[in-house]
Amino acid sequence: MSETFLIAVDASPASEKALDYVARLTANLAGAEYHLVHVVSAADPARLAVGAPADEPHAEERRLLESLRERLVAGGVASERVDLGLLSHEPETSLVDGLIDLARERDCTTLVVGRNSLTWLREKLHHHPADELVKRATGHTVWIVE
Repeated sequence: MSETFLIAVDASPASEKALDYVARLTANLAGAEYHLVHVVSAADPARLAVGAPADEPHAEERRLLESLRERLVAGGVASERVDLGLLSHEPETSLVDGLIDLARERDCTTLVVGRNSLTWLREKLHHHPADELVKRATGHTVWIVE
């Protein structure tokens, strides 16, 4: 069985660091597949005002995904092994549930997320979805890259 990675990304430096790490460790892994996914809110009225024209929804996220694919390719991953996608997140559902469901749907063996380091006090007061992902992604390997 080959490795299949689901990598949740956004425009943060933590996502870039996670991609660099994944490329460095897996670029020579035979048959590995990569699914880059950007989470978009299904009900974000502000997104309509700031985002792409109505005939091209989520154009900004798609450009980001393309640039992040290029980052993986620059790290040695073959472009044809990288799939891009958007995960529509409903506010009333868990982001973690959406990622786990997508990982199961795509037969992903490893989930990867970047997380910014926090000071010890902020760490005590802040909950990151990565923490919940580690607890709930039964049957998957989870990489949290800081």
